[in-house]
Amino acid sequence: MSDVKPEELQPHEVWSSNNEVFDCDSLDELLCNMVADEIPKAGDVVYVGDAIPPKLSELVEADMVIDGIIDRAFDYAGEYADNYPDCSKEEKQELQQLLEAWLAKVDTPRFYIIKNSRQYILTAEDVAPFQEAA
Repeated sequence: MSDVKPEELQPHEVWSSNNEVFDCDSLDELLCNMVADEIPKAGDVVYVGDAIPPKLSELVEADMVIDGIIDRAFDYAGEYADNYPDCSKEEKQELQQLLEAWLAKVDTPRFYIIKNSRQYILTAEDVAPFQEAA
């Protein structure tokens, strides 16, 4: 379980050496990780992108739960279960809020999608601390 509350999740920059795995929160962190394989040089290309965490409403939907109830009711009683559950728009919204509150209590997403991936060319200033250490 994460200590971060879902409402605290905000888009933020993340870094990658290969434009596929964006798992570093800063350029310095990326460069430190890269040093294990090869000393980064000025002119090398890395990538930065915007990490967009999901909204809880994108992960759970009241309609999906209600559809599951409808299917199970039909399996149980066939056509006799038609129109069950008969709930209003307000009741669906209430269920949505309950589901999101439950999900927020259980865990916080630690995943995201990347938007706006772009190249970043390392400068001499970026790599200077790593060149001196070599």
